[in-house]
Amino acid sequence: MRKSGSNLTIIMPAAILLVLLIVPFTMNYLSHLMTVARESAIPLIIKFPVVDSSAFTVPPKVRQYEGFEVSMHLATKKLADLINKIGEMTTEGTGVQGITGKVSPEMKAEIIGDGLIVENRGAQEQLYVMDDETHWTWNVFPESSGNHKIKFRLHLHVYEDGKDTPTIVDVADANVNVQGNLSGWIARNWGWMVLLFILPIVGWQVKRKYSSISSRE
Repeated sequence: MRKSGSNLTIIMPAAILLVLLIVPFTMNYLSHLMTVARESAIPLIIKFPVVDSSAFTVPPKVRQYEGFEVSMHLATKKLADLINKIGEMTTEGTGVQGITGKVSPEMKAEIIGDGLIVENRGAQEQLYVMDDETHWTWNVFPESSGNHKIKFRLHLHVYEDGKDTPTIVDVADANVNVQGNLSGWIARNWGWMVLLFILPIVGWQVKRKYSSISSRE
């Protein structure tokens, strides 16, 4: 009876570790397969008026644990002029995403993505290229596989009645498919895997020592 209990003491920790390692990876992999099956046919959805020189750079497919670059290029002065012209032609409250007042070409931008780590988070200052055009770049790191959405947002200065009203608008949504990375997962969890193999050996040594002491008694 004591022997059965000793075996259970050795097996249970190893079994628990095995479950903790295998279950998350299995769920992650199954989730990846399901999201690939329903991957969006529209990689980019524009939700805000943009001018001809506007550009959004997002890779449609990336690998889990491998960083990638996302960028947005806007002619901010032309964009501000376009929004203001649209506002002049519409009634109050029916402008672009409810914007009222004059939009300044001074803008900040940010991206948001669930399951994605954005290295330079928050609203980013403008980096002018030429002719009042701005180029923003973000470094993104995918932690989980599956289909992820990246939201592009602009932080605007809207002036009305002499007051500056900071306004955040959604510019575009981009769909990114993150493919599972088994080698990357192993590299991040190798310590637990080593422990999984060592634990039964340690348990066997403890059991052996315990049995030796018991036999002397």
